[in-house]
Amino acid sequence: MKHSGNISFYNKDGRLKLLSVHVVIRHGDRLHLNPLPDNSLLRIPCHLSVSQLKSSHLAARYERAMRSLAQRQSNQTFHGMDLHPDQEWCGLGHLTPYGAMQHVITGDYLRRKYLHMLSMQSHGHPEEAVLVKSTKYSRNFQSAIAFMHGFLPDTPPTLLNMEKVDNVSFCSINSGHPCQCAASEKFKDIFPARFRQLGNNIRTSRRIIPVYDNLSKVFGVDPEAILPPSHNMDIFMAHVCHATPLSGNRGQCLASRTVRNLYDALSENGQEALKDSNYLRGVRLNMQPLLYEIAERMIKQTAKQTKPLKFVLYSGHDTTIEPLAAALGFSSGIWARYASRIVFELYHNTLSPAKQYVRVLYNGRVVTDLMPFCRNSDQIERSGLCPLRQLVNFVRMGNMRDLGARDYEEACAVPIDADPY
Repeated sequence: MKHSGNISFYNKDGRLKLLSVHVVIRHGDRLHLNPLPDNSLLRIPCHLSVSQLKSSHLAARYERAMRSLAQRQSNQTFHGMDLHPDQEWCGLGHLTPYGAMQHVITGDYLRRKYLHMLSMQSHGHPEEAVLVKSTKYSRNFQSAIAFMHGFLPDTPPTLLNMEKVDNVSFCSINSGHPCQCAASEKFKDIFPARFRQLGNNIRTSRRIIPVYDNLSKVFGVDPEAILPPSHNMDIFMAHVCHATPLSGNRGQCLASRTVRNLYDALSENGQEALKDSNYLRGVRLNMQPLLYEIAERMIKQTAKQTKPLKFVLYSGHDTTIEPLAAALGFSSGIWARYASRIVFELYHNTLSPAKQYVRVLYNGRVVTDLMPFCRNSDQIERSGLCPLRQLVNFVRMGNMRDLGARDYEEACAVPIDADPY
């Protein structure tokens, strides 16, 4: 059954109260991470244009705010980083103005959806109920700032409680969960390998051979010297998203079917990964700290053991979104697009507060019913809600039990084959 993203459709009697929201995002649109085969870069202006500022009140408000606000203070995380893209040209891996606006718009949408439900508008200092966690890259920090500007436009970045983490599963000393896992370390090789390489059956298909022939012809390089598939797709998407032809040093343009064929091959490759037990073991171990942090925070909130955080934002990567979706059972294997988001909503029944529920949405679509540990819930068919205890049981016991271990430490001691093929 397809569920509506609007919970009020199922809450006509007003019994459900939203307690908190956790949002995990991928950074917005960025310049590609690697240069073209001829070592050139796509030149994208790294500032909002006059036409963009005139056509969008959100863009104009964002620009004014970013220019008038101070950077994070010297005793705060991310001190010294620019709050928004503001250079003549974007560098490799830099967030583009379009990528920033993706998150301003998303933050504004979720503000209109959640702020009233979370009773944050009446709070004199709404930032006190907010936590922002981001990986160390400027594209993630700027994505988080753009998102929070959309969500809390009157709150300056200096007032935000922000944590910097050095891993895509957001594990830190504050997570309350071990961060080191020998087996999970191997996953860092497995995940990118799935996109750097293609399975033998896909790599030798009639669809892929012309891709490398076309690249070789356009750039005048040997097919063996061409970048891995994921790197090429990264470059292709930068050109596609910014409507810029991809031409080589001979003045020839890459055929559009080359981009489509490579995208389809990578999608097929991702779908094949979901059938690989090593890959699935890796994603579940790698995402366990993040799931633990979210689930335990929800438990503490329902038990009123701590001052509640009503909104938590995690600014991550494709290597956060796809593994998290796979670990929870709703991944399609398709590469997570820029500004993708996974949202965890926590509710309780006001007439029976002991009844607590979680609802999960992926890019606005309710996916709670796709999570194996929630499929048998009576609430699923009616509203896309799953009892919180089922998520907590999965995180505390079920996830590791499914991996044949009693706990995280034991599961981490079992090696994972780092060679996906």
